[in-house]
Amino acid sequence: MRFSYASGSRLSSPAEQCAKGTEEPACSAFPPAGFTCLRGLPGSPARGEIPAMTQPRSDPLPSAPPLQVPTFDFMRVEWRFLLFGVAMAFCSSLGQTFFISLFSSEIRSELGLSHGAFGTYYAIATTASAVTLLWLGKLADTMRVERLAFLVICCLCAAAMMFSQVNSVIALIGGLYLLRLFGQGMTTHTYTTAMARRYVAARGRALSLAQLGMNAAESIGPASVVALLSILDWRLLWMILPFLPLVGLLPFLRTLTQRTRYQDGGGLEGCGRRRRRRVSTTKPMPTSSPSTVSITGAGAPFFATAVSGSGSSV
Repeated sequence: MRFSYASGSRLSSPAEQCAKGTEEPACSAFPPAGFTCLRGLPGSPARGEIPAMTQPRSDPLPSAPPLQVPTFDFMRVEWRFLLFGVAMAFCSSLGQTFFISLFSSEIRSELGLSHGAFGTYYAIATTASAVTLLWLGKLADTMRVERLAFLVICCLCAAAMMFSQVNSVIALIGGLYLLRLFGQGMTTHTYTTAMARRYVAARGRALSLAQLGMNAAESIGPASVVALLSILDWRLLWMILPFLPLVGLLPFLRTLTQRTRYQDGGGLEGCGRRRRRRVSTTKPMPTSSPSTVSITGAGAPFFATAVSGSGSSV
């Protein structure tokens, strides 16, 4: 019961105001949150009677916030999209430095290159791919995850097939450029962008779980390649490797990229075209891009890694 201290009279409740027919905003224009006024509807109570205003809105209850969900339950519900991130991270190893450097000795011996020459060509290809990624990376803002992943994986497999047929320095630079662009560049960019968009509260947890694919590739990839190089030619091995993502990932992209309960982020609709253009043209944007960071450090680190991949000194 409410009272007016100015007049000493009791203020009527919203239900009584509705029953008396008063045109106060509490009933006519602004009904109480969670209730619906039934006056004037067929079968409603007559004037002077307090109508039944205890009909709450039947909105579905939101799911539990991802931060309050245990990691095991989070993985059980989100295993499809997390598996997509793990698989994409694993496939990106085809363009990673630790994987390409395993074939440094065979490539140098066939093309007659020194350690320094191979490292220089590798740095040129890496720098060119990093510059290209500044423009190609915006596809993640205009294409859906399923279509972009399909395109990137197909291009990565084509680059691997091309790399198996290198017979000159120009072909070597072109093959390294495509492997670095679609392996280390676009494949990593695709799954990290998708994880960051689909998850907000659990973004760090999702990215850390997807990173397990790269950890698995770094742990089993070099040992497997060294064992296979003892029985297979390196060109034949590069022709076999693309079939792993073609058979193991592409047929399941639609299932793995479906939305699930704990994905509280937005997709392409989460950021408008004007906002993307304004962000991409901001002055700090080019200098803060990961691709630009790769450009500034492309010389020495990639040169040293490529040269030391064979296990001998310059």
